[in-house]
Amino acid sequence: FSFSYDMRVYFADDNPHLSTLEDFEKTYSHNENILFVVYNNGNSVFEPDALQALRDLTTDAWQLPYSTRVDSVINFPYVQAEVDDIHIGDLVPDDIDLNAQTIEPIRKAALSEPALINRLVAEDGLAAGVNVNFLLDRPASEAVREINRAAWLLSEEISKAYPGIEIHRAGNVMLMETFGIATLNDLTSLLPLSLMVAGIVMMFLLRSLRGALSTAYVLAFVSGTAFGIAIWLGLVFNNSTVIAPVIILTLSMASAVHIVIRTRQKLAEGVAQKEAVLAACALNAVPITLMSVTTAVGFLAMNFSDAPPFRELGNLVVLGLAINLFASFTVLPAALSLIPTKPKRSSVRSSIVQAYSRMIQKSAFVISYVGPAALLTLVIGLFSTVLDDDYIKYFDQSYDFRIGSDFAEEHLTGMNVLEFSLGAQEGSGVFDPAYQNKLSEFQRWLQDQPGVVNVLAIPEITKQVHDAFNGGSGENYAIPDDPNLIAQYFLAYELSLPYGLDLNDQIDVSRTKSRVTILLRGVTSGDIRRLNLSATRWLQDNAAAYPASQGTSINVIFSYLSTINIRSMIIGTAISFLIISLIIALYLRSAFLGFLSVATNTVPAIAGFGLWGILFQEINLAASIITAMTIGIVVDDTIHFLHAYRKGRGSGLDPAAAVTEVFETVGPAMLVTTASLCIGFLLLALSGFEVTRTLGTFTTIIFLLALIVDLVILPATLLQFDKTKADSFADG
Repeated sequence: FSFSYDMRVYFADDNPHLSTLEDFEKTYSHNENILFVVYNNGNSVFEPDALQALRDLTTDAWQLPYSTRVDSVINFPYVQAEVDDIHIGDLVPDDIDLNAQTIEPIRKAALSEPALINRLVAEDGLAAGVNVNFLLDRPASEAVREINRAAWLLSEEISKAYPGIEIHRAGNVMLMETFGIATLNDLTSLLPLSLMVAGIVMMFLLRSLRGALSTAYVLAFVSGTAFGIAIWLGLVFNNSTVIAPVIILTLSMASAVHIVIRTRQKLAEGVAQKEAVLAACALNAVPITLMSVTTAVGFLAMNFSDAPPFRELGNLVVLGLAINLFASFTVLPAALSLIPTKPKRSSVRSSIVQAYSRMIQKSAFVISYVGPAALLTLVIGLFSTVLDDDYIKYFDQSYDFRIGSDFAEEHLTGMNVLEFSLGAQEGSGVFDPAYQNKLSEFQRWLQDQPGVVNVLAIPEITKQVHDAFNGGSGENYAIPDDPNLIAQYFLAYELSLPYGLDLNDQIDVSRTKSRVTILLRGVTSGDIRRLNLSATRWLQDNAAAYPASQGTSINVIFSYLSTINIRSMIIGTAISFLIISLIIALYLRSAFLGFLSVATNTVPAIAGFGLWGILFQEINLAASIITAMTIGIVVDDTIHFLHAYRKGRGSGLDPAAAVTEVFETVGPAMLVTTASLCIGFLLLALSGFEVTRTLGTFTTIIFLLALIVDLVILPATLLQFDKTKADSFADG
């Protein structure tokens, strides 16, 4: 079993957003980082112990695996005027003794430096950061684990050496591992508990330990076989594909429960055990096969997704469906035949079913009109849904990443990055005053935008050096008019930089374009997309002479992940629903029943999204797979109901009698499956991982809506509108 922590697996090689990021990284450097936040217990970090802790942390961070650059207040290139010359060196030199007198000028310099404020030092001086960039091999799983382990050990070491100092960690490399840890935590603890509870509920509702054990045996066989085959084929699992066994289990449970309940019904009629099992298999052969085929179509629609993990998930579930179809008519009947089962006839249940059927018959007119109207009103909620993500808030306070990120945003800087590359008009044009003035204008515009806490660009270097060469009074903190002079400034500046801090991180080697880095605090994916669009428009309107890249960063490409995948999934799901409905209509050989199958398959998902919009508004990454994940149970209920109804009508029953027979034969299995899965999936709402919470809550809503549609609205609609003669169903 292999698990990938590399979040870039969500993007295909031809994904335009990923291509933009990779081109940007080839020009400059990667922005895969860990940020250490140093906090001096509410006191200034410009005190001897805190500053020494920062110094040690900066020095030791270079030793972290895969590190390529370390930035902090300690090694910040500080430009000072010295009579007719300038000096460029570390803001906190290695040889300086840290005391009140030596620290005070360092504090003043740091808190007046635009490139540091709200980036590597808080404007109140109570927190400072050490930012470490890494160059990761692809796939990056091993590197991610190694880096995070080393970073944790380093922060523990510094904390022990300086007991009064608090250190928190955040950053993209930590986010990658936390996604994986959260998923695996739920997979190994909460999901098994959820399935165990679902099994207990199923056993209670079935009132049969033997039936529950047979079902559990088949579920283990199907999911284990699918998982094992995937591993043998070399599939590397990730945050999405690792939930495939859970989806396969839910679909397998639906098939197994139908056969188990049918077997018990036959036993209650006095049929011998093996004959009862065979009869149950025969009665369920068509609907289970049809469910498997149509659900497979639904999951194959996930191949429309732009994210490879979602495509892999869909194909893996299809493999599970094939194994389940095989097991439902081999392994399950064998298990049911070997385990002695006592026949039970429940007159109480029969009375309840009869009473419920009469209630539906009496209320058919009202239900058939009011029910669909009520569900359609939920569609209004679709207009309230907002597709948005905040990856920091995906995790609760039980995760170090959430604690560290919240702390960093509250006390130091923003955790989201947006970057642009602006080209100059000619060779070495980054030293052109007009170019730098346009960059400076862009900087000022960005600094006025909501959520922006720091904008880093090369005009700040020009202004610093120019002012230093003119006495350092601050009066000449501006961009000079001479490009040759600017070029000389940059040469002097770069020659003074220490190892690892050259300007290739901000200017390309040909000196024809430069980097603009924007740090954002307290923003969501939607905010990042909006700022990216606004900034792009500003550049087009105000800096058309300077070719700019699309806004990019790992945060940017993930801000578009949900929107891209939901669009592609909507197309795929719509196509799959059409194909599924066509298959069902052709099998039922009835335009009327075919139309009802379309409605009953699509309404629960649409109404579910509408209800979510009314209750919660925001939809995150989990929404990309909700419909595909629930389609199996929704289709299963519809197929079993309509198959049984058509069979009853074909045997000469009128609509009322056929509906009653459906309630008696198929209804219990639908209730058992839905109740078991809803209670089990609701436990997922206890997860500390937002994606798991959304999956659990959302699927429960759709399962319940599907049950209401199939056991309330659908039978009432059939009773009200099915005027077809029984002879028309005779060939069914």
